[in-house]
Amino acid sequence: MAPPTASRRQPRPAQPFAERAEAEIDETLVDAVEDARKGLFQWTKQWYSLAALAHLDAAKRHAVSLLGRDLVLWCAGPGDWRCFEDACPLRKVPLSEGGVEPDGTLLCAYHAWRFDASGRCASIPQSLDAATQARHCANPRACTLAFPTQQHLGLLWVWGEGGLQAEQESRQWGPCLVQELVSDPALAARVTWNQQDLPYGWEFFVENVADPAHVPVSHHGLVGNRYTNARN
Repeated sequence: MAPPTASRRQPRPAQPFAERAEAEIDETLVDAVEDARKGLFQWTKQWYSLAALAHLDAAKRHAVSLLGRDLVLWCAGPGDWRCFEDACPLRKVPLSEGGVEPDGTLLCAYHAWRFDASGRCASIPQSLDAATQARHCANPRACTLAFPTQQHLGLLWVWGEGGLQAEQESRQWGPCLVQELVSDPALAARVTWNQQDLPYGWEFFVENVADPAHVPVSHHGLVGNRYTNARN
């Protein structure tokens, strides 16, 4: 009697990388939206106001940080502010030390690689010829990480994550805005922006603002009076 033939699972047909990546992004996007509906707060899946537009010089690159990550703000065209990871994919040189070219690309100051507004590599001057350069630029490893941006109420808002998945997730909801300013844009136009870097983390700041009794004392003359408003 012949031994029974062992059953073998048929291998699944290989799925193209692009389709596989898109399916994974769609699944993650559903999870992110579901978490938001449940009220679960994810620090990196939020909009953050990183700069007042009035303080940004379109001719310069602006090094900033968000959630411990170094980023660069730069202008690819009139009013077209972009945010990249502040690191060239070749040697991690800060892109904030580079320059914006006349064609609207961001140039790395180390090897002159250039990146378009989407983060895609647009030029690698060390390439042997045009065909080689096109092949190298098409490599995802030659791209820099781009973060979604929006402009509202005179502020530049940046999503806490970068990449294609972040671009799709960021479209599901907008920044938390002050509705009074949204309904009266003229009121927002009259705001005088004041920005200051403070040498402590968010948890210390939250503890500070959760103690309203300190406001008329520490901010005497600006918000209240320490002698007459201490009990308010």
